[in-house]
Amino acid sequence: MTLGFMQHWPKSMAMQNEKTFFVQKIWNSLLDMDYDTYSDYLYPDYLPNQLWNVIGNYKHNVLLPKIHTIRHDESERWRQGMDIHFVINSRTKDRFQFAPVIKCKSVQTIEISCANHLSINDELVSYYGEVEEYGEIWGYALNVKIDGRQLGSIEVEKLSRNDGFDSVYDFYKYFTKDFKGRLIHWTDLKY
Repeated sequence: MTLGFMQHWPKSMAMQNEKTFFVQKIWNSLLDMDYDTYSDYLYPDYLPNQLWNVIGNYKHNVLLPKIHTIRHDESERWRQGMDIHFVINSRTKDRFQFAPVIKCKSVQTIEISCANHLSINDELVSYYGEVEEYGEIWGYALNVKIDGRQLGSIEVEKLSRNDGFDSVYDFYKYFTKDFKGRLIHWTDLKY
């Protein structure tokens, strides 16, 4: 099934870097995989030599790998074992599959609440306090549950980095409203 990825952050997020670099971050995750298991997927013949050389060089840069994605999936279409087609420009004439087809390793439920406001309630809240980013002062809390389990602040930071965000602050700016969805994994990691 197709997983479409944006190449630029929404203008409303006012990110320091407008590009997501998801293509490169996903390739970094694929290059980290066990080559014995995935050699059929990652064989250089899949790509023209010039593109393979460019993608191979991304492994040596500072971009951390994007190893999963968070999606709305109300009908629970995503399941373990499904094919993942990594695509940019989905549903356009410029649609481009930028990576080989990989199997979905697992799917987890995710709930994000208390984003973009400071709220104390009966539930445990991962509190980050006051942060200055991009010239603005923010006070915020994130309440993140995966498969019903509350994540602590260190786990929320790990989740945000693994999902391709440069910081937990960027993760917070993206999820400005309560969110229920699914975490789609193409690596063995689970929370």
